[in-house]
Amino acid sequence: AGIDLPAVRGRATAALLTDPLNARALRILGQAAAAAGDDAATARFMQMAARLSLHQSIAVYWLLVHDAESKDYKAALTYADVVLRTLPGFDAYVMPVLARIAADGNAVGLLKAALADDPPWRSTVLQNLPRAVVDERILLDLFLTLRRSPHPPTAAELDAYLNFLVGNRMYELAYYTWLQFLRPDELADAGLLYNGDFESPPSGAPFDWRIEQSFGVSIDVVERPDKSGDHALSLAFESGRVEYHSVKQLLMLTPGRYHLRARYKGELVGPRGLKWRLACAENPERPFAESAMISGRAAAWSDADLDFAIPAADCRAQYLSLDLDARMPSEQFISGTIWFDDLRIRRLASASK
Repeated sequence: AGIDLPAVRGRATAALLTDPLNARALRILGQAAAAAGDDAATARFMQMAARLSLHQSIAVYWLLVHDAESKDYKAALTYADVVLRTLPGFDAYVMPVLARIAADGNAVGLLKAALADDPPWRSTVLQNLPRAVVDERILLDLFLTLRRSPHPPTAAELDAYLNFLVGNRMYELAYYTWLQFLRPDELADAGLLYNGDFESPPSGAPFDWRIEQSFGVSIDVVERPDKSGDHALSLAFESGRVEYHSVKQLLMLTPGRYHLRARYKGELVGPRGLKWRLACAENPERPFAESAMISGRAAAWSDADLDFAIPAADCRAQYLSLDLDARMPSEQFISGTIWFDDLRIRRLASASK
């Protein structure tokens, strides 16, 4: 059955006669005007309702959309702030408006200023806005502006953007963005492989070491037992079957020949051992190169070496990972502790023609 608009207007008007400051009644009159196609009356009633109570969410959201369509972006941002503060989970409906503002060169400054104030919804917006904008580089511009503000981007905010870019195979933009936010000393270490000496705590960013803790093994960066002040990657396997995932880093190597060297020390007891592997990011489950298996006892620091070639096609980025080379559950039984340090990748000269 259809809505009896005259009856609805009558009841709302009667409520206003009793209580002229009844924001709900004004909002209902606004909805009735919208149903009747009277935009001017709708705007008038919704504005009065919102002035009396910002908790009239229907009125506030209507004004948000109306002002955005009218390109009154300053007012639209005011209402967006209200919606994001008072309606948890409603951010998906606000993102298209914020994306429109971000894409407008004359209005994006308003959004930058709002984000620079570090409102409670900033992380949510920065995490979801990449899916709404037409050009992902818009977010890089926002991040660079925030870097100069009193509230620069947090690691979590930046990682969410980097993970979005990597997940959508925008590796080059992700890598460029990551480089922009490294400190000078970190930037100096951003060669073919980052943080190969493990002297910086792994950030978990795609182009740094990502350590996924696993059942039956403790993985951490610790001080070397033989060299005070220096650090190494430590993998301590408990006795029994382990559910090991990996330690990995995303690389940006161009086609060509390379050499990987990793130093290791310790002892692993089990039917299988560890291998350093390389796989194209487009097909991470199919490694194209792997080192010899690392197992048994290495009382002194030893070298694990691997020569490999980056394919000329379909391999714009690569994952370097340290994997347990177990082919079946019975080969997941391993114990012992091993350290890795001084990982280096260097490019080899091209073969002579």
